[in-house]
Amino acid sequence: MKKILTILFILLSSLVFSQKDYFVDVEISSSNPSIDEQVQLLYKLKYKGNSGSFNLSGIQIRKPQMPAFDVVDESGGMNMNMSFGFGTSGGMEIYQYKLILQPKKVGTFTIAAVEFHWNKHVYKSPKVTLTINKSTGGVSTNKSTQSQGISKGDLFGKTIVSKTKVYKGEPITVSQIVYCKLNIAIKNYKLPSYSGFWSEEIDIGQLKIKQEMINNVRYNVIEFKKSILFPQKSGKIKIDPMSVECVVQTVKTRKPRNYYEQMMYGNPIRYYVNSVQHAKSAPVVINVLHLPSKGKPANFSNMIGSFKLKAELTKSELEINDATNLKITISGSGNIKLIEELDFNFPPDLEVYDPKISNKVSVNASGVSGSKTFDYIIIPRNAGTYKIKAASFSYFDVKQKKYKTLSTPEYIIKVGKGDGSASNVVSTSINQEDIKYIGSDIRFIKNQAFKLKLKGTFFFGSILFFILLISPAILFILFIIIWRKQLQRRSNIALMKNKKATRVAKKRLKAANNFLKQNKRNEFFEEISQALWGYIGDKFTIQLSELSMDTVEETLTEKNVKQELIKQFIETLNNCEFARFAPGDKTDTMEQIYKEGIETISKIESELR
Repeated sequence: MKKILTILFILLSSLVFSQKDYFVDVEISSSNPSIDEQVQLLYKLKYKGNSGSFNLSGIQIRKPQMPAFDVVDESGGMNMNMSFGFGTSGGMEIYQYKLILQPKKVGTFTIAAVEFHWNKHVYKSPKVTLTINKSTGGVSTNKSTQSQGISKGDLFGKTIVSKTKVYKGEPITVSQIVYCKLNIAIKNYKLPSYSGFWSEEIDIGQLKIKQEMINNVRYNVIEFKKSILFPQKSGKIKIDPMSVECVVQTVKTRKPRNYYEQMMYGNPIRYYVNSVQHAKSAPVVINVLHLPSKGKPANFSNMIGSFKLKAELTKSELEINDATNLKITISGSGNIKLIEELDFNFPPDLEVYDPKISNKVSVNASGVSGSKTFDYIIIPRNAGTYKIKAASFSYFDVKQKKYKTLSTPEYIIKVGKGDGSASNVVSTSINQEDIKYIGSDIRFIKNQAFKLKLKGTFFFGSILFFILLISPAILFILFIIIWRKQLQRRSNIALMKNKKATRVAKKRLKAANNFLKQNKRNEFFEEISQALWGYIGDKFTIQLSELSMDTVEETLTEKNVKQELIKQFIETLNNCEFARFAPGDKTDTMEQIYKEGIETISKIESELR
């Protein structure tokens, strides 16, 4: 008996001693953050012995009250049945618990110990003291880029301009960009009106997500709009803020419902949630300078840029009523579309038609460039020698900061009499009135058969008259009876929605299949999303405002639907929502989501029968 007690005493002593080999350490992302900056606290349960074997499935975390902070997110991770046979000086980490906090006020605050409850023992972390400073007014410098919540500095928009000081008519490039620390997709946006500017949109192709470091923080960046602006007036012109609606993918956690979930997914369970967030840029002021008055030509065209002028006359010697073409081409960089035709002074004996105008314009990140051509058709009506005087085109060269004038050559046209076979007039322009049909007093003779009726026969008092007189009252009574029956049937809204749920979902899936075949992506995802959410809402009479991943999960669980099927349905919803707004090729994703949608609705319907 004494031997048994001795052995038990030794085992208990070693067990108590072994508990001293565990301790809790804490890492802080910043001990002096600003009030608009999130703070990450990383608590680590460590073992400092030489060997060990653990099962951490029963561990529980208890955090203290923190009235000066909002808990943005919390998560834990463990390595179950861990064993090792070596020691480390700083201790080996066997469990990790992460807290992300958002300060609510300025000051110095002490956070009490976090407790790890495991194997009927409690391991406490050191206390943490944080000094919260006033807002820095800039982009958040939080080192925790994997924040699972959306806070100030995680998502914002910018309007970036190539220049803020330009001449009137000088082009500037404007980019609308959104920055986010998390996964992001553009859903919708509202651009400013660009009042006071002539705008040309730049085709940036398919939206792409790039990464950029700001204050040592990595952001996902999407440039979703780019334009060239030409100021149309002098002074300070404000570009109003743009607003963008984004779908942001965050990570949430929940407690496992049972032991099997805890074994499979850990404690807590992590899942993705797509939320719609809004970002807004700050206004930008452009200082537009007056063009210099010194050296300004009298015929200045208000064009800014760099241009070349080319003039070409197809024939300078011709006969009466023959035609020749005068082609003027102005090319270069600048607002090509606003170039007006040159002021030619043609002789009166030359018939000149309005020019045929053609534009070849390219808009890209370097600006607007191209050419504009004016093609005049000239026909001489009398023989003789005619002079077409030179015409000029003036513009302001921004690079050289001076006015320049381009001129056409002076042309001489010699017109001979010809052999006299040509008509004196080739074309005329006559204003003709529209021809109107005026009825005359002579009309066509009608040749159809006449319908005759007996003399003294009247519709009033006939049988048909009384039938038509009574029929509205009879129809009104029938309408009231049918209407009341329909009201009684439709008064049970829940029953009506439940009966129609599967039929409406199938109808939407059929429409989604048509959009899939036509490769209409936005319409496809809209129909699939409405089919899935609408089915759950109608089947279980859940208001649209109350629909969420949690309500779906709770409702299906109450209806004894299998957990794998619930998980599959939620994953299908998540995949649909994120793929709907994510950039890139979605053809394979669309087909996969369509199959998942049909499969999950069919399986749930079978479970509920």
